[in-house]
Amino acid sequence: MLFTPFSIGNLELPNRFVRSATADIELSFIKEVRKQTLDKYKNLAINDIGMIISGDIPVVDIDMIEKKHYDYKHIRIGKVNLISDCVHSNFNDGKIIAQLSTENIYFIPSEYDSPWGSEGMHICSLEEIQFIEECFVKTALHMKSEGFDGIQLHSAHGGFLSLFLSPYSNHRKDAYGGNPKNRCRLVTNIIRGIKREEPDFPVLIKINAHEYLPQGMDRESLQETINCLEVAGVDAIEYSGGLWEAMSLSDEELGFPAVPSLEAHTKMDSTDRQSYFRKYIEGIKTNIPVILVGGNRNMELMEGIITKGTADLIALCRPLICEPDLIKKWKYNPSYKPACISCNACIYDMFVHPWEDKSSGIHCMYSLSRTSKVWKDRYIDGLSWLKNWKNENV
Repeated sequence: MLFTPFSIGNLELPNRFVRSATADIELSFIKEVRKQTLDKYKNLAINDIGMIISGDIPVVDIDMIEKKHYDYKHIRIGKVNLISDCVHSNFNDGKIIAQLSTENIYFIPSEYDSPWGSEGMHICSLEEIQFIEECFVKTALHMKSEGFDGIQLHSAHGGFLSLFLSPYSNHRKDAYGGNPKNRCRLVTNIIRGIKREEPDFPVLIKINAHEYLPQGMDRESLQETINCLEVAGVDAIEYSGGLWEAMSLSDEELGFPAVPSLEAHTKMDSTDRQSYFRKYIEGIKTNIPVILVGGNRNMELMEGIITKGTADLIALCRPLICEPDLIKKWKYNPSYKPACISCNACIYDMFVHPWEDKSSGIHCMYSLSRTSKVWKDRYIDGLSWLKNWKNENV
């Protein structure tokens, strides 16, 4: 099943594998596509990944909000069209999706409990919300012009959109809070806005299936959220999980080691610890194609997830940082065990990025640690950072 074609809207995918959005650190720093960016996407495309979702592409920043004026040239990633050109020219059947999010604007829907407090945070006004909606819609349309096959709204992990969807963080009393339909209004307005302009342009969304927090997303609120997204016309849903506020919980309360990021679990040698978000979506009813990310490591387990109808596509992130050719390896040897050990040192690389060249991307530090003492020392530093992050920051 994993190597059979599948359709999302008008997108014909050659197989069921998705590269889940992975931070493009070089784009965050230099705001322009460089050779190393294209090398990364080429390496993914030539290795038969059916659909690749880009790292965050911004739709708005503080300056634009303050001026209340949308300017695509202001937030455009330079030469971003080269990413779509690269994927299409290296894998004719492959698809490239642009993941959209805000810059770090520090806007929240309402006051809510956070171990980091609310200092520096701004509660959105209705006017600001509506302007941000407009920015998402307009940027999505620009992504079509840049050659992307669709967009994904990043509405998971505690980002701007996910804070509106979550009953934990959204306590608004107006049309954008108070019940699942209202909490969805921001994203459903964006979806409808895009579809009004380009009905056949695929719109995907990434959401939390679970947030590990009391009063967070649960099965009932998740089902109601999915119903709203389906009515709005979303084309596919990727399920992930976790709000950063859950870092305040103990490992025992969480059921897994609390290392950043909460969506990226560690210690997954046994299959019962893998594909860990599937239990939260089993039994959720939807007619929308489902993408499942989170600890997908074993072909037999993933085949079962597809065969049982729990998900339609399987997404991976960390294993493809380690082995961009993993899908081809599985194709010729289904029993192949990925080299990724889920140590999360690549996340240290993502957040701390202790290199002189800020545009050098994200590395599998575990693999590189075996090539030189310099990388071994950096890998040890990364593991130490992961172990101590909670005590130092929560």
